[in-house]
Amino acid sequence: MIQRLLEKRHVNTLPSIFVSFIFFSFHAYFILYINSTFIEQFVSAEKVGLLFSIGALLTILILFSAPFLIRNIGAYHLTITLLLVEFFSVSFLAFGKNTSLILVFFVIYLGVVASLIYIFDLYLESASTKESSTGRIRGLYLALSNTALIISPSIAGLILGEGSFGKVYMVSSLFIIPILLIVIKNLKSEAKNIKAPQGVLQSIPVFLRDRNLRNIIFARLLLQIFYVWMVIYVPVYLFQVLNFNWKEIGFMLTIMLLPFALFQFPAGYLADKKFGEKEMLILGFIFMATATLVFSFIGVPIFFLLAIILFMTRVGASVVEIMTESYFFKHVNKDDSNIISVFRATSPFSYLIGPLLGSLALSFMSFETMFGVLGLVMFSGIIFSLRIKDTK
Repeated sequence: MIQRLLEKRHVNTLPSIFVSFIFFSFHAYFILYINSTFIEQFVSAEKVGLLFSIGALLTILILFSAPFLIRNIGAYHLTITLLLVEFFSVSFLAFGKNTSLILVFFVIYLGVVASLIYIFDLYLESASTKESSTGRIRGLYLALSNTALIISPSIAGLILGEGSFGKVYMVSSLFIIPILLIVIKNLKSEAKNIKAPQGVLQSIPVFLRDRNLRNIIFARLLLQIFYVWMVIYVPVYLFQVLNFNWKEIGFMLTIMLLPFALFQFPAGYLADKKFGEKEMLILGFIFMATATLVFSFIGVPIFFLLAIILFMTRVGASVVEIMTESYFFKHVNKDDSNIISVFRATSPFSYLIGPLLGSLALSFMSFETMFGVLGLVMFSGIIFSLRIKDTK
């Protein structure tokens, strides 16, 4: 399957990118849903959102600096540097004792982990040039990495059942080592094909003038805000309000995340061959918004009921994610890394505004009401979806 999607000159490069991103996904997802609870050991609940926002500012700074960094040190050396910084930051979270330094390295980790997703995008876009295969390549890319997304919460939950945050962060840091080895051995030559992008700010007028890019990027931003609220507030809600233990939360999150492995590659295939992205994007937002609204009305700790509803939220989100990926990357190429930086900037911008809005919302409404508001907001994604020109 993979081999048929690859051009001959990239037959070794794309599998290396896929494998690297799988390891990176294990690294990132292993600690994704425990970060807010971990950091609450050192700061008040109100300041947790602030730390996430500061980390998002660091990511934005790195993205703004990417043109200068790639132009002056190259994509290869930038990749190695960010991976090393990520490794030492997460390792300190596993073993560090000084509270102030833990907070500093937590912010550094947040800033670098999102930046590395952008770097991997540049490698993937450089190594794949056939637009007719974009949906399948992107769908396979995400489906493989989402294997980690599904498995990680259960394993992390089992470890956390023993009360050991340090062990979880230690395991997460170890996944960086094979990525470094793969980049050094197999991706150094591909890095030479990555051109320095323009700055993010200079790229904003470009996508604002293009109706299709503008609306797909706004749809992506909406999806990222959904992820931020779910990542930060669902574990806290399940743990502190509904009194589930971490083993139960881990298994519930694994059930919730199954759609990312089940639906993204088939959805990418259908977008390429049958329908295009528009109709499926609309359907995804309807599923995501409706299920989130239903979740807001369930205030009792019934494991399988909550797991099924959360599963349905991710049925919609998984389709929205691959449709925005597929549609966007069918409209750009490896020379448009400046526009790719804007697309990827939706994640740090969502982490900048999402926690602040969440903290504000929780100051005058309950968790249930907050999730209801989120569900209503997600319906606005239908408007952005209707405004794009379909690819079929």
